[in-house]
Amino acid sequence: MSYEHVAMHLVYIMKKTENRRYSDMFYLPAQDATAEIFSAENCQLIGEPEKSKIPPHDYVECILDELLRIERHWERGRRLKLDPEVVILHDCIFGCVPRCFDKKVLEAAKVLHDYMDKEVRGRLRTKEKYVLISEIPESLRRKFNDMMAKVRQKVREVRDQYLGKGWLGDF
Repeated sequence: MSYEHVAMHLVYIMKKTENRRYSDMFYLPAQDATAEIFSAENCQLIGEPEKSKIPPHDYVECILDELLRIERHWERGRRLKLDPEVVILHDCIFGCVPRCFDKKVLEAAKVLHDYMDKEVRGRLRTKEKYVLISEIPESLRRKFNDMMAKVRQKVREVRDQYLGKGWLGDF
């Protein structure tokens, strides 16, 4: 096996590792970005190294470029002193990992994060770590439904104030 092929396998492992990490963070835009990296030069998705017809140098460069792009986005968030949850929420609202932070979307993310932090976090805990939905007491289900109705209302308010129609569908 050549050094080029070893490099392909190494960056493929990096890609899979980051994808798992993003999944654990519930950071769907970055998870999507790393799951389906596309090589524009070779007009194909980056798949497993042994099945790829992309030249090794292009393969490695394409994956590294995407991983570095996401890392630069996080670095910008750190320079702006953004809470990591706000970065994730911004990107989820935006629908992808953008090249820069959109001011209106960032404001919406901050307002929603503050609301969720104050009004939702830790309010629906049970003593059991895992509970079947069918075993959740009716009183807790009602509490959850009431809370989610308030969250939906807050999302609508934030959308109307900061984003306008078309950003988030009504739910």
